[in-house]
Amino acid sequence: MIKLAQVNILRLRLPVPESLAGFVHIGDAARIHVQATGEEFTGLVVRTTGELDLATRSLQVEIDLDNQNGKLTPGMYADVTLNIQRNGNGLTIPVEAVDRSQAAPYALVVNGQGHIEKRTLRLRMETARLIEVTDGLREGERVVVANLSSFFAGEAVEPREVTMPNGKNDAGSGEEEACRSSRSAIRFSSSCFA
Repeated sequence: MIKLAQVNILRLRLPVPESLAGFVHIGDAARIHVQATGEEFTGLVVRTTGELDLATRSLQVEIDLDNQNGKLTPGMYADVTLNIQRNGNGLTIPVEAVDRSQAAPYALVVNGQGHIEKRTLRLRMETARLIEVTDGLREGERVVVANLSSFFAGEAVEPREVTMPNGKNDAGSGEEEACRSSRSAIRFSSSCFA
C-alpha cells in the first residue's frame, strides 16, 4: 500500500479556546516555531471550522505553511503565536495586576495624588501575560503589578514606572505599568502539522 501526501504546503491545525475564538479571523498573522528543527516561520490564518467543537469548546484554526524546501514533515509539532486584533475599547494590563481573590476581580490604581485606589474590573480576553479590561480603568492610569496584598486603599505610595519584559516583573513591589491598547498576541503550544 502506498500513501500519497502533498508536502510542499503543510497545514498547521490548532484549537483556539472558546474565550478567544471570537478574536481570531482569517488573515491574522502567525509566528510558528517548529520544535524539531528550531526554525521560525510566519504564516496567516487561512481557514477555520467556523463553529466550536462541542466536546472541547474550541475552534479549529488552520494555517498553511510553504514547505517547498521539504524541511517540515507531517506530524511535527510547533508553537504558534497568533497576532490578533481585538475589537472594542478595552485596555490591557499585566495578569499580575489583577486580583481575583474576591467575588469581583480588581486592580490597585495609583491616583494623581499618589494614593492607592481599589477598582473593580470587567474583564474580557486573557492571554498568558495580559488581560483585557473593558471597564474599571482609563488609558494612562498606573496599576500596581506586584505584591497586591501588601497595599490597601488610601495608602500613600511613591510609584515607579517599570518595564515587564516577557511578562515577568523584574523589580520589587509597588511598581506599575501603564495600560496598553488594542493588539495582542496569543501563544499556543504543541500544534501539529497535517
